[in-house]
Amino acid sequence: MMKLVVALPVKNLEDIKLVPTIDSDFVELRLDYLKRPEDFDPSIIEDIKDRVIITVRDPNEGGVKKVDEDWKASLYKKLYDMGVLYDVEVRFLKKRKDVPFERKIVSAHFFDRVPSIKEVEEIFKDFQGAWVNKLAVIAKDGYKELLAHFTRKGFAVMPMGSDPIERIAFAILGSELIYTSLDEGLETAPGQMNYKKVKEILSCLGLR
Repeated sequence: MMKLVVALPVKNLEDIKLVPTIDSDFVELRLDYLKRPEDFDPSIIEDIKDRVIITVRDPNEGGVKKVDEDWKASLYKKLYDMGVLYDVEVRFLKKRKDVPFERKIVSAHFFDRVPSIKEVEEIFKDFQGAWVNKLAVIAKDGYKELLAHFTRKGFAVMPMGSDPIERIAFAILGSELIYTSLDEGLETAPGQMNYKKVKEILSCLGLR
């Protein structure tokens, strides 16, 4: 069943206190927005660990701040032991085979081109134990066909830079996750719609 995710750019650790006020299935905490991501201590999410997705996005895949890879790997291992859901890039996992990905979100982002079906299949072939494989692609020639194909394969798919309503369309087609923004100006990727508007549309369609 499709899950509604609010992507929250964490610019200050105090922002995490917003999580209980947000009516969604998950809140993605984008730690790469922090001035010092390494200041994040997993213990502060103990009470909300079932509501959050922790993401430290690499700048090559839309992240804001480059972080030490050893620290990032260590954080994900701690979160794994806590049973916290996180989103980790395929490219990072291929470099850091010590990072567990089972029952987590494994993602790949293409901001400047549309890959082939074969390329995407090759990228994700070793990560079938993930909770969800997530594919985000820029809205260029062929992106709809590509995303529709992987929606049928059980992926969470995200068009970037297209009409935000398309994310709802792919959710209706079967995309596992729909990423939204908390408010205007707080989008963490192109194509995110305000989560309250998304909930309203889904409710009209009988999907919430």
